[in-house]
Parts: sequence; C-alpha cells; structure tokens
Amino acid sequence: MISKLLAVTGVAWIMTLAAVAGPPAPQNFLSDKHLALGLGCHDCHGDAAKADGVSMDQCLTCHESYDKLKQSARTRKLHPNPHDGHYPDLDCNNCHHGHKAQENYCDSCHK
Repeated sequence: MISKLLAVTGVAWIMTLAAVAGPPAPQNFLSDKHLALGLGCHDCHGDAAKADGVSMDQCLTCHESYDKLKQSARTRKLHPNPHDGHYPDLDCNNCHHGHKAQENYCDSCHK
C-alpha cells in the first residue's frame, strides 16, 4: 500500500513539474512511457534496485506473451517486424532499455 502511494505521489510530482515546465519532452525511454501511463518504478522493478534491470518475465506480466507482441497492430506496422524473427523468445532487454535509448538488436548481425 505504501509503495503504491509513493508511486502515485511520484507520478503526481512529475506531472506537476511537467505542468510548470511546459510541454513534456519527447518520450524516448521506456521508463518515460510507463510513467506517462501512470505506472511507477515499483510496478516494473518490484523491490529490486533499478540497476538490476527488469526481467523478461516481468515485462510479460503486462504484455502477456511474445506471440501477442508479434501480432500487435503496433509491431505489425514495422517492416521487418522485430518481434517476428528467427529468435522467437529474444529477451526484451536486448532491444528495450528502461532508462536509455532502445537499440535494434538485429543490427548486431544484419546491417
């Protein structure tokens, strides 16, 4: 209960700062997108330190399954679809980073 209260307070604080500072900056990081949805750090990190990252299993508690991601309207628009490749269960963290820019893991082999 206290952690949810802290998360809500943190989001309210961020929203207050955004209102004072003007329009929000572009949301380049997953953490920004998740905060904008009303989630707090604890929702993804749990009790772990942020430096410990977030496991793929934790990502899939909300995003359901890798196959569902592959079929989503958002990723079907991408060519090629990054969730529909020859690595059927590639760890989310290979491309998606919460607090730094995403990267295209496919580019590590395909140029």
